[in-house]
Amino acid sequence: MSAPSPKDGSAGDGVRDTLLGPDEGLFETMRAEGGRVPLLDRHLARMRRSAEALGLDAVPGAGALGAEVAAALAGAGAGPHRVRLTALASGAVRVEVVPLDPDPDPTAITLPGWWDPGAAIREHKTTRYAHFRRAVEEARARGAGHALLLDAAGRPGEAATASLVLVVAGRAVTPPVQGILAGVARGVLVEAGLVGEELVGADALAEAEEVVAVNALRGAMPVLVVDGRPVGDARPGPVAARLRRALAEAA
Repeated sequence: MSAPSPKDGSAGDGVRDTLLGPDEGLFETMRAEGGRVPLLDRHLARMRRSAEALGLDAVPGAGALGAEVAAALAGAGAGPHRVRLTALASGAVRVEVVPLDPDPDPTAITLPGWWDPGAAIREHKTTRYAHFRRAVEEARARGAGHALLLDAAGRPGEAATASLVLVVAGRAVTPPVQGILAGVARGVLVEAGLVGEELVGADALAEAEEVVAVNALRGAMPVLVVDGRPVGDARPGPVAARLRRALAEAA
């Protein structure tokens, strides 16, 4: 499938050049257990940084947003739940709480050309999300759990709904934040020194000992098959287990 060309920012665009309408804004997808979101402070800090970068002055501060999340979770039960916090450019705030669905299948397809390192707007989690939604739909249509977005040269950037960690020659690395989202779980792992930031080549996926999709909603998810080809011995590896433990401890 060829890469789409959504008008959500491209090489050379500054994020403030991409104006969001009053019914557009930012969102965070979070995991709640026991009536609380363990990494809430990190999610709200990311939303605040994006609001400032995009000039969304009407987005409430972290205190008000946190109160909205707490109110939505009151009486929701132990969980786990998927919590979606949306803050629009108009200042409106919505919080949706639903039971967490099962993890995706540990398989992936690659989508060359779907990662544009120059698309600065995609470094922010905006409601202008059709690009990623189409990637997920493409993966599902081809029987895979994940869509891995590659640049025009075939270098891996991120998964459609998660950051991407590759284990190459025993080292766990993730691409730098250039046209990709600075994932909350990714930040935990980079700050802990468990994952380094490095732009890898087009052959990295074929050579990887482990491929792991990482997000705050589900933790570290081993990807065992990419484009029908097994990753390593097609079993969850020790790095994925280490990353999962680290994220559980951070929560």
